[in-house]
Amino acid sequence: MRIWRARRRTGALLCALALALPLAAATTPAHAASSDLTYSRAQTFVAVDPGATASATATCPVGTIAINGSFQVDSDHTGRAADLGIGQNRRTGFRDWTATVSNGSPVRITGNVRVTCLGTTTAGGHVLGFGQGAASDPFGDVELDGFGDTTATCPAAQPIAVGAGWELTGGDAYLNASTSDGSSWTYSFEGAGATAVSSWVYCVDDGAVAGTEAVTIGLLPTAAVPPTSSVVADGSSWDATRSCPVDSLAVAGTFETLGAGVYHLGAESATRDFRQRFYNDSGASSTVSTDVVCLTSAAVPPPPRTITEDNDKVNKRVIGGKPFLAARVTCSNFPASCGTVVAKAFVQNPDGSRGPRVATGKVRYSGPATPMRLAVSRADLVPGAAVDALVLVLAAGGTTTVTKDVDVEVP
Repeated sequence: MRIWRARRRTGALLCALALALPLAAATTPAHAASSDLTYSRAQTFVAVDPGATASATATCPVGTIAINGSFQVDSDHTGRAADLGIGQNRRTGFRDWTATVSNGSPVRITGNVRVTCLGTTTAGGHVLGFGQGAASDPFGDVELDGFGDTTATCPAAQPIAVGAGWELTGGDAYLNASTSDGSSWTYSFEGAGATAVSSWVYCVDDGAVAGTEAVTIGLLPTAAVPPTSSVVADGSSWDATRSCPVDSLAVAGTFETLGAGVYHLGAESATRDFRQRFYNDSGASSTVSTDVVCLTSAAVPPPPRTITEDNDKVNKRVIGGKPFLAARVTCSNFPASCGTVVAKAFVQNPDGSRGPRVATGKVRYSGPATPMRLAVSRADLVPGAAVDALVLVLAAGGTTTVTKDVDVEVP
């Protein structure tokens, strides 16, 4: 569905030879103290001469992936917002973010291409999984200032949207809204000559693993960081900064549909903050609503290690004239074999407490239901048959399990 309306623009959008002046990328590593996620950012300076088109790329550090970025015009050039056209704003390599800027003004425009970078592993060594979705939509009648939307959706294997990018075909258009529902990203554009727009959403898995340990990855719910609306006076620029809670990372920002004559002039992120710049050239005050996408993670507690006697009973046997208690033991949730299992059996007192020791034994664990024998040390204290009278203590690999009410059966 497309909505058509007139919108005031000043200046022309011209395509000419590109002039980019990339500088060494500046990076700022950081990570949220408890989230275990690692984060950095990079930027590259770009200058665009009058009537020219320039492209520049900011590159993330090794060990990270580019997830979000933009060209942000310098503050002293915000008044030229209507003369700027962004034809490309997307990831162009695993670590690269490229923006292409057309300058239809009579003066040189400067700014920076900024990129947000997420570590491919967490601070704890957990490996993250990444993916992306893509979409492409044509504009209608390119002779009119029409609106078009395009939505890219994350793949099921990496369902968390942490950023997005886009590229125009056949001309220019103006970004009018940028929104996300957590697993997809929607861009809205006002056509100004472009024939189509392609968009990408950059995604991350909702879990990560390191050996047998795991973490969960997720976005904070909107209730934790609700959208904020602000009034922008005519003829002024405004930086909308949204902050994520402690122990989360600000990876991207969104904004609702802009009023006529209000322009988005790029964004940049810090560890917990995401700042977006807008300029109001509408002739009246206008309201802008912004939000921030906050990424967090939490360690998944490993299941408890246990050593169990499989049937909660032992069998009294006599082998070679000596009494034994026969049992079967299983170790669970150990990172490897639990090693040697040591068992001690005690008489259970009427109040459930541990009485005199009856038998001891040990066995090298070889898998579920490993058979073991406990040599009876005080045969006179072993109950006769089918009585809940033993406390069984099993220990291995630093873990001890105590089981009460263990039956003794005589086959």
